[in-house]
Amino acid sequence: METFNRAGIETYMEKDVKKLVWKKLLINVGINALTAIFNIRNGALVADKDLNEIMRGAVYEAVEVAQGCGLDFSPTEVIQEVEEVCHLTAENVSSMLQDVRKGNMTEIDYINGAIVREGERNDIKTPLNRLLVRLIKELFGEGGRSS
Repeated sequence: METFNRAGIETYMEKDVKKLVWKKLLINVGINALTAIFNIRNGALVADKDLNEIMRGAVYEAVEVAQGCGLDFSPTEVIQEVEEVCHLTAENVSSMLQDVRKGNMTEIDYINGAIVREGERNDIKTPLNRLLVRLIKELFGEGGRSS
C-alpha cells in the first residue's frame, strides 16, 4: 500500500469487506434495473421525480434486508450516496443498460434478485425489488431489448 500511496494512488485497508460488498450492491440496486427498464443514463434517476422515488424505495428495501442480515446501514445515508453516484456519473450508461443494448444477459438475479432472496430468508418484504426483477425479465427475457 505504501508504494501506491507514494505514487499518489490513495489506498487503505478495508476492515469490513462484507459491508463494502453490500454497499456496492445497494448502489447497484438503486441504479441498474431502472436505467435498463427506462433506457436512461444514471443522471435521470435524480432528475426525474417519479424515477427518483422508485429508486429511493428500492434502495430503502435493500437497506432493510442488509439490516436483517446484521449489517449496520442508515437508509438515509445510503440513499444520499446512491443519489451522489447518480450525479457524479450522470452521463454514464449503467452496466445493465449496456447488457440490454448488446442483447446480453443481465445481472438482475445477482442485484435486485439477491435482495429479494435475502428478504425472503429474513421475512422482509421487497415488493419494489421483486417488481424490478420481473420487469427486466418480462421486457428483456434472458437479455437484450425486446422488439
